[in-house]
Amino acid sequence: MKIEVNTGRVFEEFKSELRSEIKLITEMNRFGDYLTTSQTKEYLGDISTNTLAKLRKQGLKRVTIDGLCLYKKADIVEFLDEHKY
Repeated sequence: MKIEVNTGRVFEEFKSELRSEIKLITEMNRFGDYLTTSQTKEYLGDISTNTLAKLRKQGLKRVTIDGLCLYKKADIVEFLDEHKY
């Protein structure tokens, strides 16, 4: 009895997933300690744009440079600590 295993497809899927993860890590490190709006929403548990706007109104700090909005990770943690009950 001979069993053949086609690892080519599995290997290609693995390479694709690995590339996606590397891209994500690279994007996460692009601004150092800062996150983009979409990264911040994901960091906070995939919250909506409206929820993020509410958090900003409650005092979540951000930096806007030429239309690019960035959030410092330490500021996010500090904000969460200040609003826990």
